[in-house]
Amino acid sequence: EWRPVVLAAASLFAWMRMLRYLLIWSVTGPFVQMIKEMIVTDLFSFLSIFATFAIAMTTATYSMDAESDRSIVKHLRDSFSTILGGLDWDTVDASKFPHVAGLMHIIFVI
Repeated sequence: EWRPVVLAAASLFAWMRMLRYLLIWSVTGPFVQMIKEMIVTDLFSFLSIFATFAIAMTTATYSMDAESDRSIVKHLRDSFSTILGGLDWDTVDASKFPHVAGLMHIIFVI
């Protein structure tokens, strides 16, 4: 069923459009402009640096675990899960070099 997905996207875009109307009001206009500037400048810079580290971590763990049947997409999912605090130590212990993999994950989180 695709209708809930379309409804969720339409709802998101409707609320984003509401921000345009809040720009007109002198009370909320500067705050909306400030949020827009933060998203465009600061968040974009942070996400590009973050993506570089995430891809580096993914390729490093994938190259250490290249002989297994896990795809690079699963390694990327594990890297993002590690950032969110969901590190699966069983996966780290099952790798070919568990101590190096564990140390890499800890450094990546810090």
